[in-house]
Amino acid sequence: QDTNKYSLLKNIVYIFKIVWNFDKRRVILGILNSATVYLLEIYTSIIFFRYVFEAIGEKANFQRVIMFIIGSLILYMGINLYQLWYTKYYEPVSDTEMYQKLAQLVFDKAVSVELSCYDDADFYNKYTMAMSGIEQRIKTIMGNTFNIVGSTIEAVIVYITLYSIDKWAALVGVFPIIANYVFAYFYNQYVFQRDKENMPWVRKRDYVNRMVYLKKYSQEFRMTNGYRIIRDTYFNAFEEMFSVFRKYRNKLFIFHFSDMVFSFFLVMQGLLFYGAYRAMVTKSISISDFAVFSSIMTNATFSIKSISSNLTNLINAGLYIDNFRSFLGYNNNLKESLTPIIP
Repeated sequence: QDTNKYSLLKNIVYIFKIVWNFDKRRVILGILNSATVYLLEIYTSIIFFRYVFEAIGEKANFQRVIMFIIGSLILYMGINLYQLWYTKYYEPVSDTEMYQKLAQLVFDKAVSVELSCYDDADFYNKYTMAMSGIEQRIKTIMGNTFNIVGSTIEAVIVYITLYSIDKWAALVGVFPIIANYVFAYFYNQYVFQRDKENMPWVRKRDYVNRMVYLKKYSQEFRMTNGYRIIRDTYFNAFEEMFSVFRKYRNKLFIFHFSDMVFSFFLVMQGLLFYGAYRAMVTKSISISDFAVFSSIMTNATFSIKSISSNLTNLINAGLYIDNFRSFLGYNNNLKESLTPIIP
């Protein structure tokens, strides 16, 4: 596991070095774009709500409150305009330029190796996998890395804020962690086992689909006894798939239901009732704290979920990056090499 972690970190650093060499602005503006997303969420759930509800509770000057809201709207508009410019204008253009440079990098490496390499099945597999959607995987690694860092910082700030309001309520913040790394883990394990057991039947189903819808021999195929045999195979595959689904449905339901309860119901509704009790019955927290109280746990839950899902995407993309690195790092015996300097 430690080796996999180090390999993942090496892949991330490797990809960022490549993109940095291609276009430094892409890395800097990508970090800025991701930062604005999470800063906006923190500002809204902690600063904005607290200020507005404190102003209402203290019967502050109406003009001052309106000016704060207008200033916040200007901030939101400025950030949204930047995000719109980045995602709709800059990123597509930068992607096209980066993909062109990336393709040139791979093609230069491909023509620089000796021809005998292409008789090696292992080398050829690495070459084809290196080109298999590498541009999208680089984009995935960059985006998911930004999201993991942003979600982690947001979760830490949220938990510190929650602890400053009520230290016991901060313990409830452990529930999404339990849900995500216990219940969701077992849920995903059972999904994997279910899909693994279904694989032979899925292959049979897909094979029949290809046979039946084959245009060249479709008419002849349906006019023979072979169609009846293949049809029975098709329905048998579905029966076996249903059997596997029934085998795992109770386990999947239990773990998924537990995940939802610990991730959302106990956190959101539970803390909402607890905060309302402290604000309206015991009056031990202010209305402004209650407003922050009821909003930040939603952010914390989705931040933890985001960390887990983005980490999974990084690991999956990293499997292809290993082949990409191995291909570009191949040492050929030719004296002349067209391979550009790579990180």
